[in-house]
Amino acid sequence: MVSRQPPDVIHFGPFRLHLKLRRLLCGEEEVRLGNRAMELLMALARKKGEVVTKKDLFDAAWPGIFIEEGNLKVTIASLRRSLRKYSETGSYIRTFSSRGYWLSDQLDEGMPYDGNVLGSANTQFPDLGTVIGRSDEIAEVRRTIAVNRLTTIVGAGGIGKTTVALAVAQLVASNEKDLVTFIDLSRIAGEEFVIPSLAAVLGISSGSQDRLDAVSSILARQTALLVLDTCEHVINAVAHLCDVILARTKSVRILCTSRQALRAKNERVLWLAPLRVPPPGGSLTSEEALGYSAPKLLVGRASEVGNYRLEDRDVGTIVEICRSLDGLPLALELIASQLLVKPATDVLGELDDRFASLIGRGHEGPPRQWTLLATLEWSYALLTESEAAVLRASSIFAGPFEAGALLRVVGLHDLDPADVFDALAGLRSKSMLSIEHSSNEIRYRLLDSTRAFAANLLEASGELEDASAAYARYVLDVFEKAKIEQSQLPAQLWYAIYAIRVEELRKAITWALYQNGDTLLGLKLVATGLPLWHELCL
Repeated sequence: MVSRQPPDVIHFGPFRLHLKLRRLLCGEEEVRLGNRAMELLMALARKKGEVVTKKDLFDAAWPGIFIEEGNLKVTIASLRRSLRKYSETGSYIRTFSSRGYWLSDQLDEGMPYDGNVLGSANTQFPDLGTVIGRSDEIAEVRRTIAVNRLTTIVGAGGIGKTTVALAVAQLVASNEKDLVTFIDLSRIAGEEFVIPSLAAVLGISSGSQDRLDAVSSILARQTALLVLDTCEHVINAVAHLCDVILARTKSVRILCTSRQALRAKNERVLWLAPLRVPPPGGSLTSEEALGYSAPKLLVGRASEVGNYRLEDRDVGTIVEICRSLDGLPLALELIASQLLVKPATDVLGELDDRFASLIGRGHEGPPRQWTLLATLEWSYALLTESEAAVLRASSIFAGPFEAGALLRVVGLHDLDPADVFDALAGLRSKSMLSIEHSSNEIRYRLLDSTRAFAANLLEASGELEDASAAYARYVLDVFEKAKIEQSQLPAQLWYAIYAIRVEELRKAITWALYQNGDTLLGLKLVATGLPLWHELCL
């Protein structure tokens, strides 16, 4: 019997999937998918109308890598959201319990779509990537939010709070009727901006009405999950916001991440521990070592970057690296790429030297802070000159940024655009920054701890003033464009595009007017921001 080969272009619903080109189109518009989601969709499309087993899907998206089943569920959830965003009706991926999934021309009636005015909010999630070693924690958070309306994930910086919260948010968005909204609070400057940020994400322009009243009124008609990420620097405002929203609504749940508890009413706190490391003593095989989440993450990240494979002879060294880094996920991810270019014993030796030099300088603070700082410094020392310059310049952005914006800021280094793009690729491969898709653009993002570390380097290198000036001129161009587009775009679309950039405008104005910057440039920024100030009632 001759096996039937799938066609090069596979149709389902309004979509066309070009297998050879790895492109998904809805009409003439391209649907942007992450690499894993695309691999899963292609595997499902090649057997459209048939059940594809979980094993086959694992082999398609994570070949040669042992990962947890939760990653498959999260990636399928992300894929379903992308299809619902474009089809406006529902998902074409059906679930067969305990067996697998299939792709159909018919909508999956088990995947309800909330078509209300706020329905687009549940698609605005940062790229999650592969989650390793947190399946128990993700399950615990899901159980907790099912019975508690306010839950806070608490833990040290770099321990993976955002990762766990995002995984839960994506699973809820895929499997429940809740509107799921993710609000990144890391980029806001002060507590007075917490409520405006939530309103902007929800697309609420409240006019003269109290903004918290407007948010509460809208949410009172929703079944929703709000995910408030990185709350520690605005903790009092977040606690107040949660108290008010929960008092005025019946079907809203809130999930927060913070380095400390909110101390809000009826708050349930879940402490996130480091990843598990094998106990000292004893000899383990590679299979036994990978039963612990810390080595599993370290080896998994190295495998994703360059097909690294853990050999029994390296198990002891790998375990010692994990122990030295206290099982901190961020630290493990930052050094994973080094296993591809040097023996594990050399990686451990260089790491020990870095710790010794740090402690010798009298560094204060808890050991976990030594670990993170040491890892960041060690990772920075391994960057090329161009990568280091781009990393420092990237710290001027409070949130995600486009390559075009970065090119404006790194101009003082006389780097060609090709050098900048190569540096971005290098930083991505070394886990110093991540990628997320927004509309049809690729945006880059620094982790909070990495941004703070790079910002200190930017100032120490004497580059802060030039970078701030270039950043302020870039922001001025953005809002001059906004002023023109206000009369060209629908009001709601204009608001959605520019309301989330208010912190960029504030940062540029603060430098220009109050930090020995450029007074004339500052006045221009204030003037060009007037349409946005008016819309935000500020």
